[in-house]
Amino acid sequence: MDKKFCLFILCVTHVICQGQNLVVNPSFENIVSCPIGPDELFKCFGWTSYGASPDYMNSCAGTSMSVPNNWGGYQQPASGNAYGAFATYANMPPTYREYVGGNLTTPLTIGTKYFVSFKVALSINSTAGGNCASNKIGALFSTVAYPSSTFSLFGNTPPVYTDSIIVDTTDWTMISGSFIADSNYTHIIIGNFFDDAHTSVVNLAAGFSDFAYYYLDDVKLSTDSAFVEAGIEDRDAFLELNVFPVPFTKNLSFSLNNQRVSEILLFDLFARNILKVTFTNSVTLNTEKFSKGIYFYEVRDKNGLARIGKVVKE
Repeated sequence: MDKKFCLFILCVTHVICQGQNLVVNPSFENIVSCPIGPDELFKCFGWTSYGASPDYMNSCAGTSMSVPNNWGGYQQPASGNAYGAFATYANMPPTYREYVGGNLTTPLTIGTKYFVSFKVALSINSTAGGNCASNKIGALFSTVAYPSSTFSLFGNTPPVYTDSIIVDTTDWTMISGSFIADSNYTHIIIGNFFDDAHTSVVNLAAGFSDFAYYYLDDVKLSTDSAFVEAGIEDRDAFLELNVFPVPFTKNLSFSLNNQRVSEILLFDLFARNILKVTFTNSVTLNTEKFSKGIYFYEVRDKNGLARIGKVVKE
């Protein structure tokens, strides 16, 4: 496997290390703007196409790209109000794949063991051409971002993938595994990295084309196996987060309704992590030197429960 392919935050406390998700915007909730059509994954903060035209669905869309109803069918999110979507197989020449690419909060540490998981649900919509299911859905890691026109990802065996054909259209199926980082990877890529000869496909409905299309949600990457392999936990205890003032100028404050040790990560529009602070109950950030514009935040507790959102500096 090419070493160019294949995360772990330098933890400030042992408590924060436990359950730390290294994927930016892991449940696709933070948006740059609402999707209005296909091929708009770039409107989801921290995610974009690394090959062909994966999609983005969000309840804010109010169109064929909405949630839970959209052009692919009907699917409730695994969590939140949004998810990504991508094709793992299409019966057309040349070999067709769609790749979902995302940013990591910090580069991986070489020699460290990481655990990864993500959830997929099959879309069956014969009118739109999605009428079959495939296997070989997996996660690859990279030190570079790939342009959407690139199909050079074939031939690289991902460290995590499934040989099972995912056929469930009602419930979400978790795909998980582990690997030891052999490079300082900065990006995660999700899709099918095998050619047609090494991909198994089953037709489940009549349609004008054979097309395997999956929804994607809850992407996790951590050194904590229990956190990665667990389902979405009860978020109610972590929902009461106050962010003020909005918009902000010289200071930005975060306040929780509990005494948990938590961490705030602040990102710019390019998904670059510009600030990371550990706090208990509340914290006020000095933002005088920040440029005016849009920023995204993720507040996470020791169990990996997170609140995400967008704020503006005037």
